[in-house]
Amino acid sequence: MVAFLFTDIVGSTRLWETEPDVMRRALELHDELMCSSFRAHGGYVFATGGDGFAVAFQEVRHAVAAAFQAQSALRSAAWPANREVTVRMGMHRGVANPRGGDFFGANVNRAARIMGLAHAGQLLASQASVESLETIAEIEVLGPHKLRDVAEPMVLVAVRPLGSRSINAALRALGLNGVERR
Repeated sequence: MVAFLFTDIVGSTRLWETEPDVMRRALELHDELMCSSFRAHGGYVFATGGDGFAVAFQEVRHAVAAAFQAQSALRSAAWPANREVTVRMGMHRGVANPRGGDFFGANVNRAARIMGLAHAGQLLASQASVESLETIAEIEVLGPHKLRDVAEPMVLVAVRPLGSRSINAALRALGLNGVERR
């Protein structure tokens, strides 16, 4: 069993188009902050894509702690030209197939689809992957949601640090019938 955490910078395409030098510097800082958080909690970056990471953890609590640390570091960073970078995150736990330092399989895909529904600054997860986190996180059940190309709806939850102010627990834009839009 592996806890998969996927991340993505929100609005990066616009910044690449309008201010590529600022985005280049911001991406370097983002990568440094994210990787530091992953390493601190035993995460293994097995893939990157553009400005996002796919990270594997042995324990869900380590993935959540890394996500919280990363989000906190991002909020307090001194961003180039005051262009704050925000990140959406998604997590799912399950069995996956390792191959050549990478992971493959349905559970990896589910983590990526969950991340795609998150807002900036939000950590979404499958309910099944966060059932025993009440000592380190607040969990808000968002109900069952159909993920693109996933046969059965999954119960999703918003995850945030204990005592934090509530963030938007709604999901990002959905297409017809609740199917994730890309």
